[in-house]
Amino acid sequence: MSAFGEGHGPVSLLWTGGWDSTFRLLQLVEDEGKVVQPYYVDDPERPSATIEKRTLRDLRLRIIEEGRAGAEQIKPPIILARPTLDSDDPILSAHAAINENTRLGNQYTWLAKAVEKAAVPAAEMSIKKGHLAHLFEPYLKAEAGAGDGAFRLSESSDPVPVLFRNFSFPLLGWTYDEVKDYAEQKGWNDVLSRTWFCANPIFSSKPCGTCTPCVQSIERPSRRPKIGALGILRYWLVVRVRRILPAAIAWRYQEAFRR
Repeated sequence: MSAFGEGHGPVSLLWTGGWDSTFRLLQLVEDEGKVVQPYYVDDPERPSATIEKRTLRDLRLRIIEEGRAGAEQIKPPIILARPTLDSDDPILSAHAAINENTRLGNQYTWLAKAVEKAAVPAAEMSIKKGHLAHLFEPYLKAEAGAGDGAFRLSESSDPVPVLFRNFSFPLLGWTYDEVKDYAEQKGWNDVLSRTWFCANPIFSSKPCGTCTPCVQSIERPSRRPKIGALGILRYWLVVRVRRILPAAIAWRYQEAFRR
């Protein structure tokens, strides 16, 4: 491992405190010896925002205390405020065009705007193979000077490059099973078990068991964070029951369980 940061500026990483972005952080500091500047986009309306910011702090300290990185290797996260986009912003137009054929969450619009507004250099987004990768394939190019498997999108006026032009994708060549197996080989599972994933925590601190990240965690037992008994109960009462209900009432049934 070379001296960290030698001849290069910090790697800009979008870090949510989730599994994938924390996996990438560990890759950068332990495998590649890089200095990392994490960024977190703060959405005050997101129910999990307070927990996510606390998780960033706790994970950083944990990784440093375990000797996986020096304190100067993982810079304190820079918190970016969720921006407001004008109605004629090209980012919104690009997102709308993509959503004509693919379901793409609104968070990608304000992530893109926050990175653009703050002039974050080539922010790494931890998207794996199979998750939105089909959108990127026509535009991928290897990122000069980056590690193996890191990609950016070629310049184009098409919607996908417009929306994601300020990001790079270091995990795009990795499958779900590959990152899981690699983390186990490296002994990272203890750190990764402390990541946060739930979008709608209940009682301000407990996984809800019904949001998409919770459902994915429950239904992928080989990579299951601690959901807790309450989250598991809500999963069976809400998600599993909803799946057998007629479509006309399934949504109303789930909404009744929201806080």
